[in-house]
Amino acid sequence: MLQLSSGTNKGMQIEVKDPMADFHIYAVEWFEDHMDFFMDDSLYFSFVNDQAANNDTWPFDKPHYLLLNLAYGGAWGGNEGVDTSLLPVEYKIDYVRYFKKTLP
Repeated sequence: MLQLSSGTNKGMQIEVKDPMADFHIYAVEWFEDHMDFFMDDSLYFSFVNDQAANNDTWPFDKPHYLLLNLAYGGAWGGNEGVDTSLLPVEYKIDYVRYFKKTLP
């Protein structure tokens, strides 16, 4: 039997009406004991470190890379191909900033 997920996914969905009508600001504040996720200065999810020292439940104690991805295709999934009625699409990113807190 193939297991596709370890069941450790956590998250929250927010609804953005007409997200392509304007630019939005997405942010993650990364702390030792939690991570906070924001959209347009509104906190919508906090991910708490369970302190179990388990990479499956808190994999954020090692270097990471930022990936910006545009996925499209509707709700079809891989079984029915790509919904080409969504094309053409444009993915605009105005800027990306990274700040690192300086420890005393």
